Amino acid sequence: MTQIQVQGFSPEVMAKREALDRVRRRVLAIGLMAVTLKLTVGLIIFARVLVDDPGKHGNAVGLLFMAGVVTALSYAAVRFILGGRLLSPWLVLTAAVPIAGAIWVL
Repeated sequence: MTQIQVQGFSPEVMAKREALDRVRRRVLAIGLMAVTLKLTVGLIIFARVLVDDPGKHGNAVGLLFMAGVVTALSYAAVRFILGGRLLSPWLVLTAAVPIAGAIWVL
């Protein structure tokens, strides 16, 4: 991150502001992941309920696909918020939730 020198602020104040900004970004990322994880788990559970009904197997597969898309979008948003690379070891963990849901449902 580049250091912007603002007139009237000392380097200590600027360092504190940058630290506070880092904490804000981390809290936002954690909150976003918590909300989208609940949505993803809800979609997977609903797909499990639908797969038991005759003729609803296609709908369950669609919900599982939607859960995967929601998980991928939330991962990309969190990486953007934190300013990290898109490809990281966390990508494997992100893919694990919809894959485990698909194994459980299908």
